[in-house]
Amino acid sequence: MHYFGRSDAPYDVRPQLGAIRVPTLVIVGDDDWLLPLSASQVIAHGIPAAELVVVPNAGHMPFIEQPDAFTAAVRSFLKAHGA
Repeated sequence: MHYFGRSDAPYDVRPQLGAIRVPTLVIVGDDDWLLPLSASQVIAHGIPAAELVVVPNAGHMPFIEQPDAFTAAVRSFLKAHGA
């Protein structure tokens, strides 16, 4: 936990999130201990028009833990943005 308590402290990009001007999907597992929902909400709220998807019964790797839900979220996002 040394990294998260000290080493990454200068790496804070929250002030720059508002400059992102592309469709952005933020996905978080509801049991993510590394980047919890509250942190993902900060990211999603900081990016104009970002979409936040919370994957139930998943931790930090929802693409492995809940691949169907993860894939559905990505496909829906891509479809909504013409990809």
